[in-house]
Amino acid sequence: MLVDATIQKVSNTSAIALHAIEVSEALRRLNSDSNKGLSTSEIPVRLRLYGANRIDEQKSKSLWQTLWDQLKNPLVMLLAIAAALSAVYGETFDAIAIVAVLLVNTAIGFVMERQAQRAMQALRKQGSLSTKALRDGKLRAVNADDLVPGDVVFIEAGDLVTADCRLLNVQQLQVNESALTGESVPVEKRSSVLPPQTLLAERTNTLFRGTFVTRGNGYALVFATGMQTEIGKIAGMVHSAEQSATPLEKKLQAFG
Repeated sequence: MLVDATIQKVSNTSAIALHAIEVSEALRRLNSDSNKGLSTSEIPVRLRLYGANRIDEQKSKSLWQTLWDQLKNPLVMLLAIAAALSAVYGETFDAIAIVAVLLVNTAIGFVMERQAQRAMQALRKQGSLSTKALRDGKLRAVNADDLVPGDVVFIEAGDLVTADCRLLNVQQLQVNESALTGESVPVEKRSSVLPPQTLLAERTNTLFRGTFVTRGNGYALVFATGMQTEIGKIAGMVHSAEQSATPLEKKLQAFG
């Protein structure tokens, strides 16, 4: 009965804008304690509810498969045939120009896709990092994969944030959020409440997975893990984008 009540209580927090409520209310809604964190027995329950704190994996494409993806477009094949015909009929300059365009297009597409694949691999590797979390009232080193909503973590300069968190208290904390927002200047973080309509990039009382602590330290309450983090949602959109062609690509294929 206790486990069922815990699941019911924690499962109602997914839509809560924790940046807009007091720390005490955030802790209450996530059924956590700022001084003790979660109990060891609670972790398996929440892991079953939320899953491991990792980004979903997709099978990596080989170099040849990635290259073929750039070449199999009907329009590319049509241009390749045109280049071949130009060469046969003595239009050497036209053939060279078409081949050059195809090579540049293929190279750009290949490089961009490989960079996206490496970025996704880097996100998945974050799960193997160690994070300091309060468990049974003691600060322990735990695998980032095992973090769950309700965990209270300690972060300090040099740490990579491995889950989305609501700050509880901080000491001169600054975070580089360029991985998420593109802003290279470190952001000063505070634990004070913000208006509900505050934009993501302006939530100074929130830490986001994939960002880097450059100064200070503090305690924070985990409220989103894995694919529910902001960086996880971006990864999900990247996965979806790979599975469906854009309207422009569809038109080009039809034209080809």
